[in-house]
Amino acid sequence: MATITTTLLPSNTLQIQRTTCNPALAGVVDSVYVNTFGCSSVAVITTTLLPSDTVQIQRSSCNQAQAGVVDSVYVNASGCLVVDPAGCKTLYITNIAYTAPVVGSITDTLCTGDSLWINGVAYFAGNPNGTEVLISEVSGCDSAIVSIDLFFADIDASLSLVNPDCNQDEGIIVIETINGLQPPYLYRFDNDPIISFDTLPYALIYPWAPMTYTFLARVHATGHNPCYTCPELLFQPTQTMLVSLLATDSAGCTADDSVLITVSVNRLVFLPNVFNPERTDGLNDVFFVSAAEGQVSRIIDFQIYDRWGAQVFGRKNILPNDRSQGWDGTYLGDEMMPGVYVYYVEVEYADGATEVLEGDLTLIR
Repeated sequence: MATITTTLLPSNTLQIQRTTCNPALAGVVDSVYVNTFGCSSVAVITTTLLPSDTVQIQRSSCNQAQAGVVDSVYVNASGCLVVDPAGCKTLYITNIAYTAPVVGSITDTLCTGDSLWINGVAYFAGNPNGTEVLISEVSGCDSAIVSIDLFFADIDASLSLVNPDCNQDEGIIVIETINGLQPPYLYRFDNDPIISFDTLPYALIYPWAPMTYTFLARVHATGHNPCYTCPELLFQPTQTMLVSLLATDSAGCTADDSVLITVSVNRLVFLPNVFNPERTDGLNDVFFVSAAEGQVSRIIDFQIYDRWGAQVFGRKNILPNDRSQGWDGTYLGDEMMPGVYVYYVEVEYADGATEVLEGDLTLIR
């Protein structure tokens, strides 16, 4: 008798992992397979759904109707879907932003006869207004929409001036009126920054600056006239005088200085105290007034008196150094007695000054 032992083999279970791009195929499927021995095996197939590949695309458009979000799948030249390496289709999400053109304006005032070219169009007094569309060379969109509004006028202004004073204070330029322009106004003084202002009149402060001086020389002395153009003024003072210098700048400010020149005069007038009319050698035989050359212009009065006060000789307005105008020791043709006599002489010097000279002389024979 034979004994047969039959052992029941357990079912073999196989786990299979798959992926798919098709949502309908995703999930878990159990399948029973029978081998050659008649045993069955269970295959558990888990199919995981792969997500679609997503590409974000950022774009801009000048067309407002094209703005928004667009989902797209693409096919290649053969008509097949463009897929990722896993064989899934690629989803392209395109974000399209609207690019609005820049809106601006040009407002300006030009002088009559001027013109302004914008976008190949001339704007002048006969064509002062318009709208220009400036196209971007990169995108082809309207880069800017510009409104042009021009004014044409003859422009002038009136100014008043307050010069810096002689104390070196600042000066003022007042813009009184401006015709042909609209505020705000712009100005620049020399190379300073441009400044804007809206109201009139408008005061501009400008600094005091050193001036160029013109020197005026004025000499206060008899016989000298002021000289206004002489670089140097030369003179020979014959008496004490005041010399003044006046400097005047282009703004009319003045500065002055002066110097007092004191002249010490040595006046050389000679009158002898003894004379002898009977000398025959021509020396000291006539009593007359002599003086250094050029010092005395005239003898105003020349008188001689005896000791009792009687006038024995007199002359007026004569020249010095003239023997013919002197006293020869006679009176009315008669010889005077030897003795002491008194003289009175008034002289006028070349500088106009006068002096009285008095003294006594002795007549001998």
